[in-house]
Amino acid sequence: QNILPSNILPTTSVITKVIYGDKSKAVVRFKSGEIKEISIENLKDYVTTIQKEGNKIIEYTEIHFPADICKNNCILVDTPGVNDINEVNSEVTYEYIPYADLIIFLIDPDQVFTKSERNFLKNRILDNNIKKIFFVLNKSDNINKETYKNLEGYIKDTLRELNLPIKYYLLSSKQALIGQIKEDINDYVLNFFKFKEDIKNFLLEEKGKFLINNTLIRIQILTKEAIEKINSIYELRKFKKKNLIKVKEDFLKKNDVILSHENNIFYNIDLNMIV
Repeated sequence: QNILPSNILPTTSVITKVIYGDKSKAVVRFKSGEIKEISIENLKDYVTTIQKEGNKIIEYTEIHFPADICKNNCILVDTPGVNDINEVNSEVTYEYIPYADLIIFLIDPDQVFTKSERNFLKNRILDNNIKKIFFVLNKSDNINKETYKNLEGYIKDTLRELNLPIKYYLLSSKQALIGQIKEDINDYVLNFFKFKEDIKNFLLEEKGKFLINNTLIRIQILTKEAIEKINSIYELRKFKKKNLIKVKEDFLKKNDVILSHENNIFYNIDLNMIV
């Protein structure tokens, strides 16, 4: 089903998030704080470059859709392309990069690594963002073998020149979709499955690191709180009985909070590590 507006020319001019929802709908969130629900069919009236003047007042848009890939809090984000002649649109993408867990960088076979794309990769992608880029050469069904050989060499040379991982995926999203619908497991389908599997593994690994880091931070906080309580005990001898009762009550309340956080940490680890 067609969800996002598409065209040969740059189309998207605002951030659009695809979020899981039981019912299909679109939501426009304005910079003023106003929220407006619209039909998905009317989304093009808010996010396309044709409406760029009106788009200046839009923070971002959301599409709620029952897509399996968006379950478990996975959000797909469609951003303006870095080839957009409107620098404001490109800036929207630049600013969003740090918030992304993974970046799918689409290489257009008709104009591979344009000057603006090279500048984007060279000057805008920080070192800690390099590992989370997945390069994809889409529309491979439109490329003959001779052309692909030339493209392959140019892509690898460019990635090497920019000190980026020399790895990319040769895909045809259209043919992969047709193959799955017809239950014809051809090379297009297999390549796409491999791409999805690598994304899944990457996100699970990164999510695992995130959970472990958060757990370590929480343990440090718990340890610090425990030490503070121990120090408080040493000071108790200076307190009167009334003050001791108050300290005891505060300690019990804080202890309940600490135990609650501890239980939530390990519950979330168990929940998120289930594959």
